[in-house]
Amino acid sequence: MTRKGFAIAVVLSLLFLESAAWGEAKMPPARIGGVLITANTTSSVNDTERMVVVDTNQIMKGNDNGYTFAVTRQNGTPLLSGLGYETEDTDGLNEYHCYTMDIPIYNEKDQPDGAKPGDVAMIHVYKDGVELPIIFPPDGFFIVGDSDFAKGIDLVVGKIESFSSPRYLMEPCDINCDGKSDIEDAIRILQTLSESPGS
Repeated sequence: MTRKGFAIAVVLSLLFLESAAWGEAKMPPARIGGVLITANTTSSVNDTERMVVVDTNQIMKGNDNGYTFAVTRQNGTPLLSGLGYETEDTDGLNEYHCYTMDIPIYNEKDQPDGAKPGDVAMIHVYKDGVELPIIFPPDGFFIVGDSDFAKGIDLVVGKIESFSSPRYLMEPCDINCDGKSDIEDAIRILQTLSESPGS
């Protein structure tokens, strides 16, 4: 075999191996991540009204002891992955002060228990093993994105004592009219609550 023939055979072999590897490629996950903000409430009573004071605080790396995160289906059942994707974040926030988790995407062969793009999933936040109520996104629900897609989901956790599941906290709202429902809207809601009398 000539040198040219040998080189062509090597190139074709490499192309075959590469195409075979792509054929065996696993479905990459959808990734979510974002910052964590806590909302603390206190109540004070005077002669005529009850006031709720809301104090928000972003949790930073180094001040994240005891916080863990998980993502499940909407009904709370696990999103299982045969490929070892991390559907839990148990080591706190990363150097960017964010949590990150991977969502296994459905694949009949490798991930039959994965999520399908468009499914509703649920984020859970725990502090020292106790689950915290999520104010934003409402109840921790979000729409799963496509495989190999990263989605930023900032979280606000806490409890608004004087407002029992108000409708505007249970549905996405574009408070600041920027065309999206995000963390800025949640902060506006909390600021409004802190300035308004309770019921």
